[in-house]
Amino acid sequence: MSIKDYFNRQFGEIINRLEQLESKIDSGRQITSGQDTYNTKKTAKLLGVTPRTLLEYRKQRQISFVQNGRKILFTQAHIDAFLESFKVDSKNSKTKSHGKHQ
Repeated sequence: MSIKDYFNRQFGEIINRLEQLESKIDSGRQITSGQDTYNTKKTAKLLGVTPRTLLEYRKQRQISFVQNGRKILFTQAHIDAFLESFKVDSKNSKTKSHGKHQ
């Protein structure tokens, strides 16, 4: 095999891998559809819990998330829905909310 053929093959493999990565990135963008996303550390901080507690919420499917390979992301919509599930209305409220976690 000539050096030219070797480099052409290597270059082709690199291009193929880059196209695969681009596809994964695009699929992640479609899932989050332009929403702000947060990693585990930032989401835990926003919720006032430890990353370990957030992991438990994920395992128990108490909070939604996006997973692309090993990367875990939370959107603002995921965080808002999670917090809404803990909502307790006041006595003066006309609607009654019964969160999942009561």
